[in-house]
Amino acid sequence: MYRCFGYKQTNTPPLLFLQHFRGNLDNWDPALVDRLAQDREVILLANRGVGASTGVVPDNVTDMTRDVLRFVDALGLKQVDVLGFSLGGYIAQELALMRPRLLRRIVLAGTAPQGAPNIHRWTDDVYALATPDGLSPDRFIKLFFSGSEESRAKGMEYLKRISARQVDRDQPTDLATRDAQLAAITRWGIPDPSKLSQLAAITQPTFVANGDNDTMMRTENSYLLAHHLPNAQLRIYADSGHGFLDQYPHPVCRSRQGISQRGLVRGDNRRLSRSGSNSEYSEGKRGAAWEGPAVRMPGRHQVPVHAPRQPRRRLLM
Repeated sequence: MYRCFGYKQTNTPPLLFLQHFRGNLDNWDPALVDRLAQDREVILLANRGVGASTGVVPDNVTDMTRDVLRFVDALGLKQVDVLGFSLGGYIAQELALMRPRLLRRIVLAGTAPQGAPNIHRWTDDVYALATPDGLSPDRFIKLFFSGSEESRAKGMEYLKRISARQVDRDQPTDLATRDAQLAAITRWGIPDPSKLSQLAAITQPTFVANGDNDTMMRTENSYLLAHHLPNAQLRIYADSGHGFLDQYPHPVCRSRQGISQRGLVRGDNRRLSRSGSNSEYSEGKRGAAWEGPAVRMPGRHQVPVHAPRQPRRRLLM
């Protein structure tokens, strides 16, 4: 199952969204997706077996990636930009390695390279929040947002936005999806420093971003990606976790390093339309330049391979 909408009268290739662990089409934040769709076509994909998509979810990233390639070929797409969030970021990396000429630009959000440290086995706290048979808003907020009052409030606003769509909603992901995706994440996370060398083959302009306290994919693994990717920009958002995209959707869109006039969208602030969007939510006013603080990390050659948990950073003004 997929959704395709946005501004198509452009030479810019479509932007393909690849979702996180246990997420479906309705988990994409309309504040992010609708903003990006103002200037280009966007495609939200629920991969095989996820949500209302038919089939069986693969238990490894390679087969998930092959499914995405079959989908792209079925649509006749010759080139795309890709936004991979969490598990979707694993697939985005594999896409770039399997078919390098397909991808023009890449966003790797809240994700990690294959063989990175500390993702093979989640901590007990993360596992308890991420894998229960029944999901709850409270568990989700604890897992995706920081413990601050402001971050939790942003999380509640996000949950309201994704509940706005009333028709043609995607089906919730099931426990078979959970188990298969967890197996894929576990395999990807087997520690293997030699796997990092293959990132040198991903030469597309890549925007690596994360919250400063991602307990699922570990923020230090975003440093690792930016260090090994030859054409990457890294941005870390303060007082946020794995769900930084949902906490700071408009600042992420405005980022000059990745999602910008030279990246994935133009930097203007035209009013969103309620037609052809991912939900009934729309932004009717021009927002502030930043809705939350962000930090820029040192350049690629200054980032150590094993970055410290709380590195020194400079606030962007």
